[in-house]
Amino acid sequence: MHRGDPDRASALLDEALDLARTTDVGFHLLDRIYGTRITLAADPEEALATVAEAEASVRGPLETCPGCRITFAVPAAIASARAGAIEEAAVLARASAYLAHVVMRLPAWDAAHDEVLAHLALAKGDVAEGVARSSAAVAGFAAAGQPLDERRCRDLVATTRGERSRNAARG
Repeated sequence: MHRGDPDRASALLDEALDLARTTDVGFHLLDRIYGTRITLAADPEEALATVAEAEASVRGPLETCPGCRITFAVPAAIASARAGAIEEAAVLARASAYLAHVVMRLPAWDAAHDEVLAHLALAKGDVAEGVARSSAAVAGFAAAGQPLDERRCRDLVATTRGERSRNAARG
C-alpha cells in the first residue's frame, strides 16, 4: 500500500483474510486486515462499504480480540467521517477513545485517537479543532516513532490549513 501498488496490496489482504479465517490466531488479525482494507479504499464510499462489510463479517469474541479491535475502530471512524457519516464516526470515535485510553494505553494509540477526532471535527466543519487535533496527532506519532503516521497527519494539517487559506481569500 505504501509502495503505491494498491492492486498487489488488495490481493495480499485477500490472502491474509483467507488465512486468518483458518487459523487459531485469526481473531487477532481480522480487525487489522479489515482496517487496512478500509485505509486502502480508493474513495470514501468504498471505504464506508468496507466498514459495513467488516461489521457484518467480524462478530463476537471468537472473531475479534478486544485489544486488536482498535486496528479496525480507528480507520473505520476516519472513513466514516470522511464519507460524512457523522453519527457512525462519532460512535466509532467513542470506541477508539475507550480502546486507546483504557484497553491499549500506548502513546501511539492516543495519537491515533487524536487523528480520529481531527477527521470528525473536519467532517463537522470545525476546522480549528481539526487542525489542533491533527497537530496533536503529529506530535504523538513523532514521539512514538511512527513516521508514516506522523507524515499522514502532517499532510492533513497542511491540506486543511491550505483549504482554510484559499477559502479566506475567496470570502
